[in-house]
Amino acid sequence: MSKAAKPQLVAQLQGQHTGPINDAIYVPDHHAAISVSDDKNVLIWLRRDDGTYWPSVCHPMPFAPTALCYHHESRRLFVGMDQGSISEYVVSEDFNSMTTTRTMPAHSGRVRCIIYDHERQLVLSGAHDKCITLSSAADGKRLSAHSRPAWVTSLQYDEDTQNVFVGDYRGLIGVLKIVNNKLQFISNLEGHDGDVRSLLWVPERGYLFSGSFDKTVICWDVGGNKGISYELTGHRNKVRGLAYVLAEDILMSTGDDGMLALWNMKAERTPTPTWQDGDLCALCSEPFFWNFKAMWHKKSISFKRQHHCRRCGKAVCDKCSPSRQAYPVMGFEFAVRFCSTCATEVKDEPYVCVVWNGGNHGVTRTPSIGPSVLKLWLVCAECRVVPFTLV
Repeated sequence: MSKAAKPQLVAQLQGQHTGPINDAIYVPDHHAAISVSDDKNVLIWLRRDDGTYWPSVCHPMPFAPTALCYHHESRRLFVGMDQGSISEYVVSEDFNSMTTTRTMPAHSGRVRCIIYDHERQLVLSGAHDKCITLSSAADGKRLSAHSRPAWVTSLQYDEDTQNVFVGDYRGLIGVLKIVNNKLQFISNLEGHDGDVRSLLWVPERGYLFSGSFDKTVICWDVGGNKGISYELTGHRNKVRGLAYVLAEDILMSTGDDGMLALWNMKAERTPTPTWQDGDLCALCSEPFFWNFKAMWHKKSISFKRQHHCRRCGKAVCDKCSPSRQAYPVMGFEFAVRFCSTCATEVKDEPYVCVVWNGGNHGVTRTPSIGPSVLKLWLVCAECRVVPFTLV
């Protein structure tokens, strides 16, 4: 990976939506795109001979459409809406029309994510009603539901194992499994301090990536069955979109800071340590400010706050952790806190783990397209522009 690598802007779709864009999908085989907005319209864009994109369909919706799911082979399009229902359409072969099939009353709140399993005729969806719903694509009936502790904000699904990964507003990632068309809860993955706005499952590598409002991306090595996770810290604002280039093992992340990060997942990485808590500094053994018992025995008053070394996870005071430096092998691309012991052991890494490319607006989603995943669809909600970027 080279710091000189930059994405090339191929096309920019704008001037048609009059409200913030909520979702967009690119259909590479037809050079088409589908986008939805708070202006209550579903737009299907087609590329013209001069390379520009113009709407061929403008379909009005009764409520603001908030989520999209498109199946290429069957041309079935699922549109989630703000009031909780999901409408199903069939897109024509020339992408110049869309026909209504049915409307499913899946939720009672804003639909955030939809996944369609064509082989089993199942529709998974998550919404602000704090529910994951499993519905039948054959008749639209609800088959099962699972409640989460907060709004459902992201969803991923593995068709081979029928495992479901659910991100919520509280920062938890729920792991569920579909058994006999019923949702069964397995466990929660804990690691984020904010809304898990984006999830990405890469079955070929066994990796689950999660992007959060806490400005971090976590790589969960689910396929390794060892409970290992890698933290990727570098964004200056909320992380909203993830995509993966399988051929190069590059993770792409975007967010409110307008940056496109290319993470080299081939690089050797060290798992993020679990933070240790204690009443005394792990290095100098001085009590933290809440440890009145230790202060009484020492006949002294302490105002020391508890901090954590990002390399070893020990609970240390500020005096024992004066060093700040980047540590790419653990995913810290910017300077973070190190204790005095680890600071002497850390050396500069010889490789580049991440490449940054700046933008002039925040990006709400970054879905990947095509088997090679060499194209990005960047959706800018506030400026109502859908740039198409080729990497």
